[in-house]
Amino acid sequence: MIYRIGVIGQFNLTFELAWKALQEILKMHGADGAATGSPREILQLGYKLGFVDDAAVWLLMLKKRIHLFIYIMNKKLMR
Repeated sequence: MIYRIGVIGQFNLTFELAWKALQEILKMHGADGAATGSPREILQLGYKLGFVDDAAVWLLMLKKRIHLFIYIMNKKLMR
């Protein structure tokens, strides 16, 4: 159980850093909407501008991230 939560935590951290780094790159390139976009909007904008190769994979990771958060919260509530 502890390993699973550790892996989930690392996944969340890595995903968070990735989309925020993409956001900063988009801002540096003057992309409209980069400053205030949600993770989904940033990923879609990055794909549109050619910074992301496979938007479907990134959007799937975003979806999994939400499901993993719910999983962790349920585990904490069950204690």
